[in-house]
Parts: sequence; C-alpha cells; structure tokens
Amino acid sequence: AVGSLAGCATLDEQQRKWIFQPTDRTWWGGAQAAEGMSDVWIEFASAQEQIPVKLHGLWLPQKRADAPLMLYLHGARWDVRSSAHRMQRMHDLGFAVLGIDYRGFGKSTNTLPSEDLAHEDALAAWQWRNIERRRSDSATETDDEPAPRRHADTQAPGHDPAGRPPGRHGPTRHRHRERIAGH
Repeated sequence: AVGSLAGCATLDEQQRKWIFQPTDRTWWGGAQAAEGMSDVWIEFASAQEQIPVKLHGLWLPQKRADAPLMLYLHGARWDVRSSAHRMQRMHDLGFAVLGIDYRGFGKSTNTLPSEDLAHEDALAAWQWRNIERRRSDSATETDDEPAPRRHADTQAPGHDPAGRPPGRHGPTRHRHRERIAGH
C-alpha cells in the first residue's frame, strides 16, 4: 500500500512536469518584445500549498482608464515574456493587458505547477487587478503611467497547457461584462 502511494505521488509529479514543462527561460524573442512593459509583483498566501507566493507579471496599461482589461495566461514551456508579442497585439487593439507567470515559470515562486495552483494563480491576478483598481480609484494619478482601474470589460485568454477550455483558470464569479475567452 505504501509503495502504491509513493508510485502515485511520483507519477503525479512527473505528469505535472510533462504537462507544464516549467522553466525560468524566455523564448528567444520574448525579452526584446517585453521591453517597455512594466514588471508587477502579485504576492499572496497560497491556500493550496500553505506558503507565501510571489507571481511575476507584465503590465501594459492603456491611457484610457476605462479601457477593457485582458488577463493573459500563457501556456507551457516558456515564461510570460515569451508571450509579450501576443500581449502587445492585444494592447494595440485597445486592451490594457496583464500577463502573469504561473508558479514555476519565469521569476515567480519556484514550485512545480499543477492545475489547481494555476487556477489559484489566475484568481490571485484577478484579485490583484481589483485591488489595484480600487487603490487607484482612491488616489489621484501623478505619473504618466495609469494604474489598472475602472475597466469596462475584462477578458482572460491564454493557452491551457492541458488543452481544456480556458474557463477553469478564470475567476469563479463574473461581474457584468467580464468574460473568459481563449484558444
């Protein structure tokens, strides 16, 4: 029985490595594509792992405070900077874009990702955007870079490393006009 349990735990760990392929590396054009994007840090206490977590993200605001917000969730293998060219395209279409590295990727907390942890990371990013929006609503802007706030519409596209629809990684409750999109 103990051997079966150890075998299942080993198989689970190996499956997570195969599915997510976590790395701190950036695809060869990613670092250059991410130039001009702001680094953001999302810190929270993980209910899943019972540890403090620090997620790295890239933030591309729009000048309009009510521009739609896109929460970009990258796929397996590379860090969020590798998706910077896709994020830039969405920004060019008028979205304010927040992309995050799941745990185990890029500069985020180095732990083996799982579906549950990726979901928790996406929720933390969603909550960060709401906290930042409230914080910036109560303060007056004094710099040239607007903070994420008052977004009329929110999208959360990205690549699901396991091939499932992206809704699993988005928020569990939606406000009016917030929705999940993906490919």
